[in-house]
Amino acid sequence: MPNNAFILPYRDVPVAGSQGWKLAAPSATHMKDVGCQEFRCPSHTNGWITVLPMNSAHANYIRRSSGRRFREEQTSDNLSRFIFEPGQECFERHMQRNDRDAIPIRRIAHERKVVEYDHWLWDFHEETYKFKRERG
Repeated sequence: MPNNAFILPYRDVPVAGSQGWKLAAPSATHMKDVGCQEFRCPSHTNGWITVLPMNSAHANYIRRSSGRRFREEQTSDNLSRFIFEPGQECFERHMQRNDRDAIPIRRIAHERKVVEYDHWLWDFHEETYKFKRERG
C-alpha cells in the first residue's frame, strides 16, 4: 500500500462522506541512515565491480578521493573497470526503519488529525465491524 494511502472501508461512498485510517511513518522522522554492514549490503559482503568511462569525473573521484580499496583494469574500449574488495562501504545510501512508532491518523471527509493509537485502533475495528455487518 502506498505511504499516502488511507484504508477506506466504504469504497462506494464519495470522499466528502468517507472516512479512513492510516499509520504514517514519514522517512524524515521514521528512517535512519545505516552503514553497509548493518544493512547487510551484498556489495559489502562480496565486493562489487563498477565500469565507467576512463576519464569521467566519477572514475577520477574513485581514483583520487573515494578512500575505497580497489583494483583498476583498463578495457580496450576506453572504459575503466573498478573491482572493489569486500568489507568496505559501497556508494549507495542505506536506510532502515528506526524504533519510532507509526503515527495514527484518522480522516473524516477532508479533515485529517493525529489521534491516540488506542482510539484509532478502537475506531477502526468498530467501523470495520459495522461495514461487515451491513454488507454481509
